[in-house]
Amino acid sequence: MQRKQKKLSEYTYNRLSSGEKEVIQAFVTAGGTALTYSHVNSLELSAPAIETLIQREIIWSSMTADGMRETFALDTEIFDIAQKKRSENRKGCELNF
Repeated sequence: MQRKQKKLSEYTYNRLSSGEKEVIQAFVTAGGTALTYSHVNSLELSAPAIETLIQREIIWSSMTADGMRETFALDTEIFDIAQKKRSENRKGCELNF
């Protein structure tokens, strides 16, 4: 069952637009599955891509553990896939030099 869910998540990730993947990469670059609203607002990310990811239920609104700030939370399986793909891309670039 877990393998089937991972394949579904990989399929979903591969179908995302470049703008949606850019939003997800912002989470990967930051190093976690949660970004505060202020952090997201400081980045030059596509608002339609963010809204589409919300509609796809890949990101959603949340709160920090202390309940003080609103955040966007990213699906952990999608985060793991994006992180793996980023790592693979970096290795590929290192081999080209």
